[in-house]
Amino acid sequence: MTKKKKLNAKHKMFCKEYLIDFNATQAATRAGYSKKTAGSIGFELLKKPEIAEYLEAQTKKRCDRLDITADKVLQELAKIGFSDIREMFDEDGKPLGVEDLKDKAAAAVQSVNVTSRKLGKGKVEYTHNIKLADKKASLELLGKHLKLFSEQIEHGNIDDKPLTVVVRKFTGDNV
Repeated sequence: MTKKKKLNAKHKMFCKEYLIDFNATQAATRAGYSKKTAGSIGFELLKKPEIAEYLEAQTKKRCDRLDITADKVLQELAKIGFSDIREMFDEDGKPLGVEDLKDKAAAAVQSVNVTSRKLGKGKVEYTHNIKLADKKASLELLGKHLKLFSEQIEHGNIDDKPLTVVVRKFTGDNV
């Protein structure tokens, strides 16, 4: 039976710093290792089984405490990725108030900036600038999770590929 190695004070400090931003180089520097070698030291420390186990346990504790699950993360990505800006306006095309947005639409809003301009005679014109979260990034993360994208390059005759055939039928390109 092998005895489990304990972390020394410097290793514990590295782990504490690593859990802040998950940057091994920065964590090593903040833990007191040389800036010149922080990158390689951080990399080596992450490979140590006792450090990997400790970091995994601490990350699990944090996720449990914050009630973070893979399902919740995927649900939030899906809200952003499948958001529809039309859900943010009423039937007259006026923006809904933040309190009136459904959860799915509200999750996709990154920021709202409202400016006003006096038109005279007590009239005011409001301009709403709604910035949405990055749909493309969310869809890419969801696609990667579902393994929809292949990182491998396939070789062969492009004319035989199903997508090429469909595109050519759609565009009428018989070349």
